Amino acid sequence: IRHCVEPGVSGYTPSDFPLARLDQPTVDRLLARHPDLEDVYPLSPMQQLFLSMEAGSARLGFEQWVFRLSGPLDPSALREAWEATLANHAMLRTAFVTDHVAEPLQVVKRRVSLPWAQEDWTGQDPAGVHPRLQDFLRSDRERGFDVGVAPLNRVALIRLSDQEHQLVWSTHHLYVDGWSWPLIFRDVGAAYSARCVGSEPRLAVPCQYGAYIAWLASAAPDSRSFWKERLAGFTSPTP
Repeated sequence: IRHCVEPGVSGYTPSDFPLARLDQPTVDRLLARHPDLEDVYPLSPMQQLFLSMEAGSARLGFEQWVFRLSGPLDPSALREAWEATLANHAMLRTAFVTDHVAEPLQVVKRRVSLPWAQEDWTGQDPAGVHPRLQDFLRSDRERGFDVGVAPLNRVALIRLSDQEHQLVWSTHHLYVDGWSWPLIFRDVGAAYSARCVGSEPRLAVPCQYGAYIAWLASAAPDSRSFWKERLAGFTSPTP
């Protein structure tokens, strides 16, 4: 016990990540690559599908959200709001590991730094803003993401005038679907409002994605039985 509580002493065993079914050498390799490891678990079936398709296209699953923000804006508060949101959601701090493992895994990091870019286009001819933005968005899509490096998120804030900004949030469908993005923007908005008045964001603790993976592990056998019974008699796809 005295040794374990000494500064700088840390480590994990397979029992720390029961959903992942790892052996000790694999745990050690993951920890060497991700020293700030928080959790490890398998992928959901939909994530497995996207990850397998990602191998054939670097941009498959890439999502790009583009917003025009009107009115006064505090860029520093907005950046801090995004950072607080990433800290609140384990899913947004996740990388995906496919090499030297029996099955693909998602690795949650304790801390990540959100890639953040700011540009000032206030001197741009208004007629040239749209084509310049299209070039920017095209270049951003071509960058894609390395799914093995967290986070699969980045934000660009482009100042057009004192009262107009363009916000580009790029992420990946491995992270976000139509049910989850409203929760992310809810947290960004709440954190931004708090930072604008000098307060620390107090975000509601969400249900983390690992709980869903654990539920899948317990519910999957019953799900297979249900669909086998439901689809009994079908021999080919219906129209």
